Amino acid sequence: FVGADFSHAMLVGTDLRGANIVGSNFTGTDLTRADLRGAELLGSQFSDAILVQARLDGVEAQGADFAGANLTRANLSGAELFGARFSRTRAAQANFSGAHLTGADLSHGDFSRADFEAAALDGARLAHGAFDRA
Repeated sequence: FVGADFSHAMLVGTDLRGANIVGSNFTGTDLTRADLRGAELLGSQFSDAILVQARLDGVEAQGADFAGANLTRANLSGAELFGARFSRTRAAQANFSGAHLTGADLSHGDFSRADFEAAALDGARLAHGAFDRA
């Protein structure tokens, strides 16, 4: 799936565990409850995608773009998200525990009640983000 175009596709509940999806386009794609555990998503586009309750734990997603995506109640625990973009993202109640978000952009996002326990946020941009009870 390297460089694949899945933009605006309906992939609800799809099992993509461990898949190599580097540099792929998921713009506007519905990945509600999809299982991407351990997938390689480096540099992939998830702008405005729907990832509600998606399993992204342990993904390699350095430099991926989740701007404007809906990650409500998604699991990103232990994910490698260095330099990833989460601006304008809705991620209320998402699990980022143990995730590596060094240099990531979380500006203008909604991370209300999200779990950031033991997450690395060094150099992350948090301006104008909502982190109520996070």
